[in-house]
Amino acid sequence: MISGVRRAGRRRTLLKGKLAFGVELFSIDCTIKDLSVKGARVLIESGTLVPTIVHLVDLRHRLAFEAEVAWRKADGHLGLKFCGYYDLERARTLKLKALRLLCVESALRSASVARDETLSTAPG
Repeated sequence: MISGVRRAGRRRTLLKGKLAFGVELFSIDCTIKDLSVKGARVLIESGTLVPTIVHLVDLRHRLAFEAEVAWRKADGHLGLKFCGYYDLERARTLKLKALRLLCVESALRSASVARDETLSTAPG
């Protein structure tokens, strides 16, 4: 493929995500910067090592994408090529249920942070 030319148009996003991998589904935070039906560009902490095969979890939409790392940059950007995707609301297998749990935990953390911020700014 010629550099800069893509078969599927990517949409710019700023979505919170997780990359999950390994038998134990170890996960790290990421930001989904671009997204298309065939892949994504994500940003992770620079210097973080990830294997070639990962699951990208879109925390907002509760979707998991089985993906292959197509390219890596030293600044933490990764290009992912999707091999399949799953609606985590319809999770049936233990692996998909574990990925859905990442979404639930993230939502609970966000609600807790919002509550703490509300309490800290409340007059009292």
